[in-house]
Amino acid sequence: SVALLDGASMIIGYGADLQQSTITVQQGGVLILDGSTVKGDGVTFIVGNINLNGGKLWLITGAATHVQLKVKRLRGEGAICLQTSAKEISPDFINVKGEVTGDIHVEITDASRQTLCNALKLQPDEDGIGATLQPA
Repeated sequence: SVALLDGASMIIGYGADLQQSTITVQQGGVLILDGSTVKGDGVTFIVGNINLNGGKLWLITGAATHVQLKVKRLRGEGAICLQTSAKEISPDFINVKGEVTGDIHVEITDASRQTLCNALKLQPDEDGIGATLQPA
């Protein structure tokens, strides 16, 4: 288990084995999952448990047109910031598989961190084992 407190950040490279981990991101903390070196259309990040207590989760991709976050549990209040250089962003650009609860907003930025869209949030699926993007 790891807790990222106010002002703390942690960058984790793509492919790291995080399936058994629990990461808590407090207000002012940032967890960065870096998939910028992945070639191809799809990037999948796999993490055990993520607790957002006002913190941010950055998902950094290259030109991927589909991003998947697989978790055992994603809960709390906070933001997911998705940084991409993809030319087009479809409604199913990002999806989350696993138990999702809380108030989690999503912001999509380009490679220079200019906001492309920030009026989105994760809406848990009816079956309780995933979430999709919805207008905030």
